Formats: sequence, C-alpha cells, structure tokens
Amino acid sequence: MRPSRLRRIAINRAEIRKRCKLFGPIMEGARACRGGILREKNPHKGKERWAWFNGWDAVQEKKNAP
Repeated sequence: MRPSRLRRIAINRAEIRKRCKLFGPIMEGARACRGGILREKNPHKGKERWAWFNGWDAVQEKKNAP
C-alpha cells in the first residue's frame, strides 16, 4: 500500500478511541480497539464502509466487508 493511501485513511488515536466506543471494544491508550472493526455510513456514497484498525493510527479499509 502506498504511503499516500495510508495517510489519507489515517485516523488519530482520539478518533479511534471515540469511534470504537460505538463499534468495538472499549480500551484506553494507543492500542485502543486493536483488531476491532469500524462500521460507519459513508455520507457521500450512502453505503457502509468497513475498516479494520491495526491498533495504531493507520486503518486498513475494506469494501463490501465482512
């Protein structure tokens, strides 16, 4: 994966922690929601987007998951 793509879908730790309280296990610290799954509506495309957190800043995005 190109670094530019990683940077584009990166989410800071606070955002990960906040979203994981809705979509995944509630954990404190940098490894919040490690291995958790984020599911959110894409307001522009009108469909759900699934993303797997690696536990840090980067998010691995998968379409039409799981």
